[in-house]
Amino acid sequence: MSIVSGIDHIAVVVRDIRKARRFYKSLGFRASAIVLVRERYREERREHLYYGCSLRAGGRKPSIWLMQPRGRYGPLARFLRERGEGLHHIGLVVGDAAKSCKILRKRGVRLIRDACVFPEDREVRALIHPRSSFGTLIELVQPLRLK
Repeated sequence: MSIVSGIDHIAVVVRDIRKARRFYKSLGFRASAIVLVRERYREERREHLYYGCSLRAGGRKPSIWLMQPRGRYGPLARFLRERGEGLHHIGLVVGDAAKSCKILRKRGVRLIRDACVFPEDREVRALIHPRSSFGTLIELVQPLRLK
Protein backbone atom coordinates (compact mmCIF):
# COMPACT_ATOMS: atom_id res chain seq x y z
CA MET A 1 0.00 0.00 0.00
CA SER A 2 1.45 3.33 -1.07
CA ILE A 3 1.15 6.15 1.45
CA VAL A 4 2.70 8.92 -0.68
CA SER A 5 1.27 10.09 -4.00
CA GLY A 6 3.80 12.81 -4.86
CA ILE A 7 6.10 15.62 -3.78
CA ASP A 8 4.37 18.79 -2.62
CA HIS A 9 7.37 20.99 -1.86
CA ILE A 10 10.99 21.22 -0.85
CA ALA A 11 11.60 23.68 1.98
CA VAL A 12 14.84 25.63 2.22
CA VAL A 13 15.88 27.78 5.20
CA VAL A 14 17.73 30.99 4.30
CA ARG A 15 19.17 33.96 6.16
CA ASP A 16 17.99 36.54 3.61
CA ILE A 17 14.77 35.59 1.83
CA ARG A 18 14.85 38.60 -0.51
CA LYS A 19 18.32 37.68 -1.76
CA ALA A 20 17.35 34.00 -2.14
CA ARG A 21 14.14 34.97 -3.97
CA ARG A 22 16.14 37.07 -6.45
CA PHE A 23 18.53 34.17 -7.07
CA TYR A 24 15.74 31.68 -7.82
CA LYS A 25 13.95 34.22 -10.03
CA SER A 26 17.19 34.62 -12.01
CA LEU A 27 17.01 30.87 -12.69
CA GLY A 28 13.52 31.26 -14.14
CA PHE A 29 11.31 30.44 -11.16
CA ARG A 30 8.05 32.34 -10.64
CA ALA A 31 8.02 33.72 -7.11
CA SER A 32 5.11 34.59 -4.84
CA ALA A 33 5.18 37.61 -2.58
CA ILE A 34 7.09 37.22 0.68
CA VAL A 35 4.58 36.67 3.47
CA LEU A 36 4.70 36.46 7.25
CA VAL A 37 3.63 32.93 8.18
CA ARG A 38 2.04 32.14 11.54
CA GLU A 39 1.87 28.44 12.34
CA ARG A 40 0.80 26.66 15.47
CA TYR A 41 0.45 22.96 16.02
CA ARG A 42 -2.38 22.14 18.42
CA GLU A 43 -0.12 20.83 21.22
CA GLU A 44 2.10 23.92 21.23
CA ARG A 45 1.46 27.12 23.12
CA ARG A 46 3.59 29.37 20.93
CA GLU A 47 3.16 30.32 17.32
CA HIS A 48 6.02 29.83 14.91
CA LEU A 49 6.60 33.03 12.94
CA TYR A 50 8.69 33.12 9.82
CA TYR A 51 8.84 34.72 6.38
CA GLY A 52 7.93 32.45 3.48
CA CYS A 53 7.93 32.57 -0.31
CA SER A 54 6.81 29.97 -2.84
CA LEU A 55 8.80 29.35 -6.01
CA ARG A 56 7.49 27.45 -9.02
CA ALA A 57 9.05 26.31 -12.26
CA GLY A 58 6.74 25.02 -14.97
CA GLY A 59 3.67 23.36 -13.45
CA ARG A 60 1.95 23.89 -10.15
CA LYS A 61 3.72 21.29 -7.95
CA PRO A 62 6.23 20.54 -6.63
CA SER A 63 7.45 23.91 -5.44
CA ILE A 64 10.36 25.25 -3.46
CA TRP A 65 9.32 26.95 -0.24
CA LEU A 66 11.81 29.49 1.12
CA MET A 67 11.75 30.08 4.88
CA GLN A 68 13.50 32.82 6.85
CA PRO A 69 13.17 32.92 10.64
CA ARG A 70 11.56 36.01 12.11
CA GLY A 71 13.81 36.91 14.98
CA ARG A 72 16.49 34.98 16.86
CA TYR A 73 14.29 32.44 18.62
CA GLY A 74 12.16 29.51 17.57
CA PRO A 75 12.77 26.27 15.71
CA LEU A 76 13.82 27.82 12.39
CA ALA A 77 16.26 30.23 14.02
CA ARG A 78 17.74 27.33 15.99
CA PHE A 79 17.97 25.22 12.81
CA LEU A 80 19.80 28.05 11.01
CA ARG A 81 22.25 28.54 13.90
CA GLU A 82 23.01 24.83 14.23
CA ARG A 83 22.99 23.68 10.60
CA GLY A 84 23.19 26.79 8.45
CA GLU A 85 21.24 27.50 5.29
CA GLY A 86 19.87 24.69 3.18
CA LEU A 87 17.33 21.92 3.00
CA HIS A 88 14.90 21.99 5.92
CA HIS A 89 12.32 19.40 4.90
CA ILE A 90 10.55 17.65 2.05
CA GLY A 91 6.76 17.86 1.85
CA LEU A 92 5.12 14.69 0.54
CA VAL A 93 1.48 14.45 -0.58
CA VAL A 94 -0.70 11.90 1.20
CA GLY A 95 -4.40 11.12 0.85
CA ASP A 96 -5.13 10.90 4.58
CA ALA A 97 -2.54 12.29 7.00
CA ALA A 98 -4.11 10.82 10.15
CA LYS A 99 -4.35 7.34 8.62
CA SER A 100 -0.79 7.64 7.28
CA CYS A 101 0.46 8.50 10.79
CA LYS A 102 -1.23 5.40 12.25
CA ILE A 103 0.29 3.16 9.58
CA LEU A 104 3.74 4.67 10.05
CA ARG A 105 3.59 4.32 13.83
CA LYS A 106 2.70 0.64 13.47
CA ARG A 107 5.82 0.31 11.30
CA GLY A 108 7.96 1.85 14.06
CA VAL A 109 8.38 5.25 12.42
CA ARG A 110 8.90 8.09 14.89
CA LEU A 111 6.71 11.18 14.39
CA ILE A 112 7.43 14.67 15.66
CA ARG A 113 3.87 15.86 15.06
CA ASP A 114 0.64 14.01 14.45
CA ALA A 115 -1.80 15.15 11.78
CA CYS A 116 -2.86 18.75 12.43
CA VAL A 117 -5.33 20.83 10.41
CA PHE A 118 -4.13 24.17 9.02
CA PRO A 119 -7.39 25.68 7.72
CA GLU A 120 -5.74 28.85 6.37
CA ASP A 121 -3.60 26.69 4.06
CA ARG A 122 -6.38 24.16 3.41
CA GLU A 123 -4.04 21.36 4.49
CA VAL A 124 -3.53 18.70 7.13
CA ARG A 125 0.14 18.21 7.99
CA ALA A 126 2.28 15.88 10.10
CA LEU A 127 6.05 15.53 10.62
CA ILE A 128 8.24 12.43 10.47
CA HIS A 129 11.33 12.61 12.66
CA PRO A 130 14.63 12.72 10.69
CA ARG A 131 15.94 9.76 12.72
CA SER A 132 13.26 7.62 11.10
CA SER A 133 13.83 8.99 7.59
CA PHE A 134 17.61 8.83 7.13
CA GLY A 135 18.38 12.34 8.33
CA THR A 136 15.68 14.25 6.42
CA LEU A 137 12.69 15.89 8.08
CA ILE A 138 9.58 14.85 6.14
CA GLU A 139 6.28 16.70 6.24
CA LEU A 140 3.18 14.78 5.21
CA VAL A 141 0.75 17.10 3.41
CA GLN A 142 -2.91 16.27 2.87
CA PRO A 143 -4.71 18.89 0.77
CA LEU A 144 -8.20 19.60 2.13
CA ARG A 145 -10.99 19.49 -0.41
CA LEU A 146 -13.15 22.59 -0.68
CA LYS A 147 -16.82 21.87 -0.05
